Amino acid sequence: MSRGGQGAQDAQLDLAGIIVGIRRMAPLCLFVVVFGLAFGVAALSRGLSGLEAMLMSALVFAGASQFAALELWAPRYRCCR
Repeated sequence: MSRGGQGAQDAQLDLAGIIVGIRRMAPLCLFVVVFGLAFGVAALSRGLSGLEAMLMSALVFAGASQFAALELWAPRYRCCR
């Protein structure tokens, strides 16, 4: 029995192995991209700048917690004067 799970014994760090890894991770990557876009739209609508939204996504790798933090974020109100 291999320690790394199914197919771990044939993992190699060469071009063919990298292509196999990319193919195996593609379904997960599609979800991550969609989740990131949804968070970006929510963050921008909450008043964060694009840079702030990207930094939060890069530094807070906690999935749904990012959306929970947006609910606590105070919206930016502009002065009426």
